[in-house]
Amino acid sequence: MHAGVTYSAAGDGRGGYVVATETSTGKELWKVKAFTVQIRFRMEEDVQWVFITDLNLDSNALLIRDEKSRCYRLDLDKKRVKKDICR
Repeated sequence: MHAGVTYSAAGDGRGGYVVATETSTGKELWKVKAFTVQIRFRMEEDVQWVFITDLNLDSNALLIRDEKSRCYRLDLDKKRVKKDICR
């Protein structure tokens, strides 16, 4: 939670999303896709799914880590996601 906004991870394994919710009302403010999983046709789909494991605030950004230890940075002003180096 930061400045009255709660950030949470969402997704179905095919894509990872960050959801911003107004803490006082529970109203969803926005939802941004952090990554997409490319599903291979000849493999079982559920073994390919990837979910967000960690969200951490860093100044005016949200650091995102997935199950494969890939990291992303979400600029909270621009609502843009870029790959980042895991720390």
